Amino acid sequence: MVRRASILLSALSISLIVYLVVLHRIMHWLFRPCLMGASPPGPRRAPNGFVEIFGLAVPISSLIAARCTIPVMLMIADVASRLRRHRRYLNDECVECGHPISRWRGRCPGCGVRIGPG
Repeated sequence: MVRRASILLSALSISLIVYLVVLHRIMHWLFRPCLMGASPPGPRRAPNGFVEIFGLAVPISSLIAARCTIPVMLMIADVASRLRRHRRYLNDECVECGHPISRWRGRCPGCGVRIGPG
């Protein structure tokens, strides 16, 4: 459980870093001409690249990053779990707990999972 939590925490921090560094700079670069121009007279609107939510102008990139963070974290956790199980299988360890396996029939001495045919 600790490894899965650390993987999720690292995936979250990586996605936040990617958002803060890359997406924010791209959005600022794309919409700089719109932000520097004169605002039209009349009611105040959110500039291009922003969405108004409860009276606040929120960048679209932050909405995309927030929407994609949890599914990406779940995919990363699934891939990491599959890689961990495959590595344990190749190293003759129990795929569930990682305990070294000495024989290929019966149960794992660490967690009790059935091993081998029959």
